[in-house]
Amino acid sequence: HRALGRIGRSLGVQVFVATLLFASIVVTVIGAVAMAFEFGMSGLGADIIFQEDRHTESFSMALVGTSVASSAEGNGGLVALEAVFIILSLVIPVLLLIALELLWLVPLRPDQQDTLLYVCHVLDAWACLDVFVLAVLIGHLEFSQLAGRLLATGPLKGVCVSLQKNFDLSCMELDLGLLPGFGLLAAAGILALAVPKSIHQFCRASVEARDAPMKVREGSTETAMDVYGCNSCGTEHTQGETNEVLPSDGDVNAAPS
Repeated sequence: HRALGRIGRSLGVQVFVATLLFASIVVTVIGAVAMAFEFGMSGLGADIIFQEDRHTESFSMALVGTSVASSAEGNGGLVALEAVFIILSLVIPVLLLIALELLWLVPLRPDQQDTLLYVCHVLDAWACLDVFVLAVLIGHLEFSQLAGRLLATGPLKGVCVSLQKNFDLSCMELDLGLLPGFGLLAAAGILALAVPKSIHQFCRASVEARDAPMKVREGSTETAMDVYGCNSCGTEHTQGETNEVLPSDGDVNAAPS
């Protein structure tokens, strides 16, 4: 048995793909635990609730799931939702990259390679790390405006307008800011989106190269069987014609001399 990375690939390509997959695993894990964004609150609400002019809380992708789950111990539905979030955004992308690394480097039987390649295809369909990165980026651009609209049209509208008009005080301002760790999270999202699809195509091409000799042999066998069958038919046909043309011994004896 040969690993898919060794079928029809140069040594340089083998090393490059293996290194790319390993680097993607490392970046994904580090990006998931790096502090990537922060929620901020300022205005009168921050003074009343936190006794601060501005209150911020920093989060990583992993911390989002664990913090929400720990604060809702009695809420089974919310805990289950956070578990699904962690599985789709972190566990599945990492498992996908590990499975591709094994498929590329480890010699397996052809049926095992086909099964693992199919599993990788399914995992890639469910991985959502890139979706989370995009959601954080959109939140950074739109969250403060959305919070402002909610305050301007909600039940606190009268209070906030009065404070702003009479005392020049902001009722509450909410924002989602990006931290330096977001660069690692964004890199992990890009790698999780692009690398598995590219390596999957490499593995698919290796599978086709692996199966090509077998298909050639099957085609040659079918051709040989067709030729053998036609030759047999031709022989039988020729023998039949010969039997029809040659007279029997009785006919020869009955012929006039």
